[in-house]
Amino acid sequence: MLAPLILVIAVLLVRAFHDREKQTRANWVNRLVIAFAVAVALTLAIRTVTAIAPLYAAGAIVVPLLLIPLVMDGRVPDVWLTADRVIPILGILVGLYGVYQFFFLPEWDKSWMIASDLNSIGAPNPLEVRVFGASESPGPYALFVGLASVVALAKATITSKLVARVLWFACAASLTVPLILSGVRTALIAVAICAVVLALIRGKGFGRFVPVILVVLVGLVLVRILNALDGSSTILSADRYTEFDSNTDDSFQARLGILQYFFSPVKYLIGNPSGARADSLIGDTIMQYGYIAGILITALCLVMLFIALKNLGGRRAETASLSTVFIVVASVSGNVFLATFGIIIGLAFAATAKAYFSARQARDKQPMGEDQAEQKHSSRSGKYRKLSVN
Repeated sequence: MLAPLILVIAVLLVRAFHDREKQTRANWVNRLVIAFAVAVALTLAIRTVTAIAPLYAAGAIVVPLLLIPLVMDGRVPDVWLTADRVIPILGILVGLYGVYQFFFLPEWDKSWMIASDLNSIGAPNPLEVRVFGASESPGPYALFVGLASVVALAKATITSKLVARVLWFACAASLTVPLILSGVRTALIAVAICAVVLALIRGKGFGRFVPVILVVLVGLVLVRILNALDGSSTILSADRYTEFDSNTDDSFQARLGILQYFFSPVKYLIGNPSGARADSLIGDTIMQYGYIAGILITALCLVMLFIALKNLGGRRAETASLSTVFIVVASVSGNVFLATFGIIIGLAFAATAKAYFSARQARDKQPMGEDQAEQKHSSRSGKYRKLSVN
């Protein structure tokens, strides 16, 4: 668990002293990231935190975010194009293991469930457990599998080759099976939202229908799985996906509880990194690191969502931008930065932001056409004539 985080810290320390690209400039995304890192550091200092668990949790969210300014100014290379080729392949492998885990439940997984006394995801028996893969709970597992599905879906939409489109779509569709078996509804909703966004903004011709087909296919696969289980699984039943009561649904009530943090600035002014956690990125940040840090992470998520949508409309960094949309939506259900998944978030956010600001900078540097130059010259002449008359 510590190795990936330590390696990223090493990259940040080594590359922080390299020269940045001269054509880049400071922007509000970088400022938000730096301000958030400072707010977290101040909270840890004020609370004099020395325990390993809260320090690791703080590093898991701050370190990946610090990749954003360093990637944007060229000190750290943008490796997202490599990551988005690897993620779907790893997603297939992780998904296959999840399906095997659900139907057969290997002894090492069974022993881990018993030893950790984890009862919230089912019983340590085949067909009676929500898939958690090789991670500690279904949440991080569903995040990675859902992200892999979203990346594959984006590739299926933007590619012009029919064979590649079919293969990427098959990859995205197959990953919905382990996603359903994980029982993480937020991840399913996030994938569906990404599919709709992709169809409305980025789709062209038949490619516009590819994401819609995936949403329909997910519904059909869900029905088939529930019918195949036919009551043999108490943890994955039709009630979990088809019945909803806002008064009795614990998950919904927990998400709704996020609002209490926003209306209690005095209570959560500083935060307690060693205290209880909340079932959302924003709520968890406010409880752990204080109200100011919560506002900053909220602003960062909203800004990244805006940038991602602008990129999709401008046909820039589509896989990274759609992944950003998925991450922001999924953050409603928990602190998505915990575990190693946060590093992927840093890479996706950095690639998304860099594509947007690079396009803006290139547009600002474009030479003016003859009509624009003549119009600017005439306006200057008029200004000078007005001054001479006065």
